Amino acid sequence: MNPCVLVPVLKRPWRVEPLLANIRATTGRCRVLFIADQDDDDELEALDRAGADFTTVPPGTSYAAKINAGYAATDETIYFQAADDLVFHDGWYEAALRLLWHPCHVVGTNDLGNPAVKRGKHSTHSLFTREYIETRGGTMDMGPGVVMHPGYAHEYCDNEFVAVAKRRGAFKFAYDSVVEHLHPYWGKGEEDATYARGRALRDASRATYDERKHLWKRRR
Repeated sequence: MNPCVLVPVLKRPWRVEPLLANIRATTGRCRVLFIADQDDDDELEALDRAGADFTTVPPGTSYAAKINAGYAATDETIYFQAADDLVFHDGWYEAALRLLWHPCHVVGTNDLGNPAVKRGKHSTHSLFTREYIETRGGTMDMGPGVVMHPGYAHEYCDNEFVAVAKRRGAFKFAYDSVVEHLHPYWGKGEEDATYARGRALRDASRATYDERKHLWKRRR
């Protein structure tokens, strides 16, 4: 089974071709769907130039809402929730796929940066099944068909996604599935406008997470 890799993008056109080449080299045949803002002209030009598969969303659409839009536009069996600042290591998919069997429907990958991720307590980027989303959904309250709560301004949507899957007993972590996150938080990437925007929205996203965490603290 080949995965569909969903990649929300925002104003980083130089990353399109290297990311595509990296995924093709490490993952083999799979669908890679970029989700871009309709007014992000440089990004759209880069996607066209690379011959990439992409869909567009209204300007300012959040990361979580882009994941939802990409999921809704596809019909694959297995998905990976990605970003454009990743490096996929050889064998990442096979290592994650080995754990993706009932009742596990969400497998976390190792980003080699976030201390909580490296300990297996969290996953910023995860593999998940369509069966899980179509029968239960990725949130406690939005019902089947929705991967992530779209109300997050930027970060913490992945925290909820993993927390809900854990609460349901549907999550495992694959230490040997390495999808490296080249983020400046971990000293692996350069600061840019997209990171600055996310940092500015961090408090609002954390507030959304804190307001919602009672949902998975109390229910299965």
